[in-house]
Amino acid sequence: RMPTADDIDFSVLHGIHLLDDGVRLRQTTKIGALDVVRLSNGVALASAPRLAFDLARDLSEIDLASVVEQLIQRKKCSTMPLLWGTVVQYATAAVVLLVLATIWERIDFRVTGRSVFALMWAVVVLSIAAILLMLWLLQRRAASQVTSLFFLTPALSAVEGAVLFSERLGALALAGLLISLLGVAFVTRKAI
Repeated sequence: RMPTADDIDFSVLHGIHLLDDGVRLRQTTKIGALDVVRLSNGVALASAPRLAFDLARDLSEIDLASVVEQLIQRKKCSTMPLLWGTVVQYATAAVVLLVLATIWERIDFRVTGRSVFALMWAVVVLSIAAILLMLWLLQRRAASQVTSLFFLTPALSAVEGAVLFSERLGALALAGLLISLLGVAFVTRKAI
């Protein structure tokens, strides 16, 4: 028997569009078997397309674009070699920024031992090596574990300042350092 209510609920697979003026679509909390991904440890998660669909209502346009972009990148770019992908990104950014810098900036660079060392340190260690390390970690660990390492930046900067520049670390700084270290250790530890 058909229900007496005017609304009839039914499930439609993602990607199927109903082009009828009398049909109203709404989101549901029911998740079909096709919308579930089971991890090796038995945890069931919403599939990436279902998650993007459900988040579309709550995210701003730019946030939703970011989610969709990440899904596309994982699907299409996961096989790109790490080193080659980084080289392409840096070379493209260097060309664009060099053009913009020559148009809008006055370039005044004095070549000294210190300036060359500072430039090489910034480019090779702080930029290329740091990005390669982050991408390498992202291929081997969950994103939440990798991004939680960013919370160590202020703490390690304070330690670096103390070692390199004889800056003093007060009790509050040491307490913050300890809390940061414990928090990151808690988030990145393996589940028991």
